[in-house]
Amino acid sequence: MPIVPGKGVFYGGGIESQVYGLARALAKLCDEVYLITIASRVSSAKADERIIYYKVVLPSKDPPSESTLKLAYCDLQFAYESRVIHNQLDVDLVHFNTKFPTVAALLNPKSCPIVFTAHNWKLWEGFKPEWKSPFARIAYILDTRLERYIAKKSDRVLALSNAMKRGILESTNLSSQKVEVVPNAVDADLFYPEDVERSNSILYVGRITAEKGIDILVRAMPYILKEIHDAQLILVGAKKWGLERGGFAEKLLQLIRKLNIEPRVIFTGAIPLSELRRAYSQALVACLPAVWQEPFGLVLLEAMSCETPVVGTCVGGIPEVISESLGGLLVKPYDVKALAQAIIQIMSDSHFARKLGRKGRKAVIEKYSFDRAAQKVYSIYEDILK
Repeated sequence: MPIVPGKGVFYGGGIESQVYGLARALAKLCDEVYLITIASRVSSAKADERIIYYKVVLPSKDPPSESTLKLAYCDLQFAYESRVIHNQLDVDLVHFNTKFPTVAALLNPKSCPIVFTAHNWKLWEGFKPEWKSPFARIAYILDTRLERYIAKKSDRVLALSNAMKRGILESTNLSSQKVEVVPNAVDADLFYPEDVERSNSILYVGRITAEKGIDILVRAMPYILKEIHDAQLILVGAKKWGLERGGFAEKLLQLIRKLNIEPRVIFTGAIPLSELRRAYSQALVACLPAVWQEPFGLVLLEAMSCETPVVGTCVGGIPEVISESLGGLLVKPYDVKALAQAIIQIMSDSHFARKLGRKGRKAVIEKYSFDRAAQKVYSIYEDILK
C-alpha cells in the first residue's frame, strides 16, 4: 500500500500533474494509495478512485507567486504536516516528489522504504543566472545539500531521463542500481488535438525564466518574420513563480521592444487546462529552447499529444523525447539562426508538420502513458519490498 505524497495537485505545474496522474494509475495496481497534497480549504481525507486524499491547508493560497519567505515557510509547513500524516498511516512504502517532505521523513527513524522522484537536480542542471536574488542563491546551495542527503538515504531515486540519471550518478557517486529512469507521462485523453484551425503561431509553455532560453526564441523571431510575415510568438507561463520574481520577464520585454517585434509577441500568463489544450492545437509548432540541463521537457509531450510538432535543444533529457518519437526537430542551444530555421522548416511545410504531429501523438500513446509509468514504478516498489 504505497503512499504517494505530492505538492499541490490541484494547482501548480508539471510536478503536480505527474503526481496526480501517477497516483490514479497506481490505484489500479495497489490495494490503496494515499495522496498527501495541498488544499485551499479545510483539511480532510477524501476517498476517490481508490485514492485517499489528505489535504494540507497552508497559510497562503498560492505560495509560489508570493514572497520568497512565504514560499519557504509553506514548504517547511507542508513537510511537517505530511510527515505527521504518513507517520499515522500503515503503509508499505513512501514515495516523495518534493525535497523538504523527503528530508523530513528521512530524519525520522526509518520505518518503511522511501522512494524519491527527482523532478529537478541542481547538482547537475548547472545554471546560475547572474540576476538571481540572494535568496535564490541561498536556495540553490540548500537544494544541492538536500539532494546529497536524499540520494544517500533514500532506498531509490527516480530520474526523468537517462541524461538526468547520468547527472545524478556523477554528482553523488551512487551505484547505478539505486537510480531508476521513469519518464514523465501525459494523459492523452486530456491533451488531444482539438478540431480548430492552425494559426501561424509559435508556442512556448513554461516558466518565464532564463534557463528556458526564451530570449533565444525572441531573438529568432526577426529571422522567422522575414520568411513568415504573420508569425506570432505566444508565451504561456507565469512571470512570477517561486524564487523568480519577474526580473527575467522584464528583460524579455526590453529585448522585444529593442527588436521592434512587440505586435508579434503575446504574453498570456498562466492559463487553465482547456485553454492550454486549445493553444497547443492551434499552434503550428511548440518550442522549448532550453539552455540548461532540462530534466525532461514535459511540455513537449503535451504538445505532441495534441499533434503539434515540436522544436527543442540538445540539452538534458530533451533529445530522448524528440529523437525517439521523431515528433520534432533538435537544434543546438543558444543557436538563434538554427532555431529560426527549424521553426521555419515546420511552419512552411504543412505536409511535414502533419507527419511530425502524427508521430508525436503516436509516441505519447505508446511510450508515455501514465499506465506505462505506473507499471515501471510498481515494479520498482516490488523490487524494494522484496
